[in-house]
Amino acid sequence: MISTFLFKPQLLLWLIVLSVFFQSCNIRFLGANYSLKEKYEMIQCNTARFNLLMGARSKEIIRLSNLARTNPDLLKKYVLIKYGNKYANRSGIKGVSSNTKKKDLPLLKPSYLLWLAAKSHAIISGFTAYEGHRGMDLRLRLFCNFNTLMPYVARGENCFYGKYKAIDLFVGWMESSGHRANIMNKHYYRIGIGGFVHFSEYRYNMVQNFSGPKIRDVLFRPHKVFKHKK
Repeated sequence: MISTFLFKPQLLLWLIVLSVFFQSCNIRFLGANYSLKEKYEMIQCNTARFNLLMGARSKEIIRLSNLARTNPDLLKKYVLIKYGNKYANRSGIKGVSSNTKKKDLPLLKPSYLLWLAAKSHAIISGFTAYEGHRGMDLRLRLFCNFNTLMPYVARGENCFYGKYKAIDLFVGWMESSGHRANIMNKHYYRIGIGGFVHFSEYRYNMVQNFSGPKIRDVLFRPHKVFKHKK
């Protein structure tokens, strides 16, 4: 009877779902160094865990960005434990204000359309060895990011050249005032990240595209959207 129960298709399906969930949450590394509340926040900040297009590097950048936006103290602890003093002592990590709280900034959530815009720019920039943000508005329109056409919806872009690891990319952006302002912008709700080889001395480039709320955010999280509208 036990063996019959164990081999029920429904049970097997649930086991697969749970396995994918915990793998996606990427909580293996948390261990005893974090409280239960901190582990929960780490999972919450990993908003791209179920995204099928962005890779592990992009998902890690999104987690780091969300930690910076909602719990800087936990960001510093996480970077110290996972990446060591070399990164924990960088100004891009140490300089994040501990006064920032979860209520102040919304979590950045992944967008497939913003990923398309970011990935296309990374590919074109890579093949042409171009640096910069040329054609951002056109790309957002081509890939149907119609929310960026609304007058109060903010949009922005970060590019980085020559680095490949998630932590190097994130710290590099955080040590640049303009790029950090995008990551910490309270008007941004959505993010897409894409990278590609760069046929220059840089060898690699990564692009972040940001935008304000989508219609889904306005419908299901209006209190947060209109709180940060001004």
